[in-house]
Amino acid sequence: MKATDSDIQMEQLYLLIEEKRNQMIRIGLQYGFTDEKTVVASQQLDKLIHQAILMKKLMKQD
Repeated sequence: MKATDSDIQMEQLYLLIEEKRNQMIRIGLQYGFTDEKTVVASQQLDKLIHQAILMKKLMKQD
């Protein structure tokens, strides 16, 4: 089965989520998990996860 553009975009988004998650953990370990830098990274991660959820819903509709 050939991967569609949507599948490729989803995979790229999952990779971004994993990178952001790792970055957030590193920042949290360095500055503390309540530090503003960590909170900002967490919010960015939340946005990526939300984007993935929306994309997955759209893919199911097709």
